[in-house]
Amino acid sequence: MKGTADIDAGVCGFTAHITADAEDAFGVCAVTVETNCPNFEGLETLEIDIMDTMKKGYDSELCRFFRRNTPPLHTGCAVANGIYQAVKVAAGFALPRDIVVRLKKR
Repeated sequence: MKGTADIDAGVCGFTAHITADAEDAFGVCAVTVETNCPNFEGLETLEIDIMDTMKKGYDSELCRFFRRNTPPLHTGCAVANGIYQAVKVAAGFALPRDIVVRLKKR
């Protein structure tokens, strides 16, 4: 199954197109990342252990990868979240539905 995510990361101006492809929920998910974000520069493909990601959440290898590649200020990076969500869709753990966050200053 495939999952995709198209991301407009916000004020930073970076965009990303993520494609995740998994044969089943218990194997490896192949992830392709196309982005102009310098934090993910040189990253073209990832192989994600699906069960590690689903069981360990923030302690998974995928999230450790994000911590290594994004500065502390960018902990909630939309590109990282898009990769995570596309993996969940590809593995069958989530249905493809848009996530919307509206930020306002009052």
